[in-house]
Amino acid sequence: MEPKLFINFIDYYNDNIDDMFDVIKNVGFDGINFSWDEKNDNFKLAQKIKQRNLLIDYIHAPFHNINQFWYEDSIEKDNILSTLKSCIDFCHEINVNKMVIHSFIGFTEHNPTNIGIKYFEEVLKYAKQYNILVCFENVEGEEYLASVFKELFSKYDNARFCLDTGHELCYNRGVDQLAMYGKYLACLHINDNIGVTGEDIWWTMAFLFGALGLTAGTGSSSVFENGRFPAI
Repeated sequence: MEPKLFINFIDYYNDNIDDMFDVIKNVGFDGINFSWDEKNDNFKLAQKIKQRNLLIDYIHAPFHNINQFWYEDSIEKDNILSTLKSCIDFCHEINVNKMVIHSFIGFTEHNPTNIGIKYFEEVLKYAKQYNILVCFENVEGEEYLASVFKELFSKYDNARFCLDTGHELCYNRGVDQLAMYGKYLACLHINDNIGVTGEDIWWTMAFLFGALGLTAGTGSSSVFENGRFPAI
């Protein structure tokens, strides 16, 4: 499989989006990915990307309130589920078959619940009818991703893993998540979390990927995020 290189676009309110997309195209990227936001004109953004014959590999789902899925007494769960379903609908309508999702945010809680599994299962069920892969990203709260993996990955063939190198070096507390979930890898984010982890990330991750034989042939896409690139 020919490797594909994408860049993640986050500067939605820039007046020079057209110029930026032209530059991204001209320097050789194969595509642009972006986050779905109900406040944005997501269809217009997708149209601008496709007009330049650029690809969209995935759409990143909203995640700021995702913790509410795990709380028994939360009244926000159904609203969040509805939002994620809207994001899935959007993926289907623009013919993109991957949605990246977070399972949790934060370092202070470590108690996955059955109600959380129930709601993430609803996300997987809804996405499956459109043949959309739900790619769970490695973020804070490793126990929550582990719980989703244990309870749902064997039940749903559209459950996948998204590895973010910046998250790996910022948030990981010694768990080899790539070894645990690597067979499900469908998205690869190459970044240093906006400079937090420093230059060594590029050599560390290159060694790790090389040792495990991870290439575009795994079905993963490589994404440079936040406009930062390796000094190699």
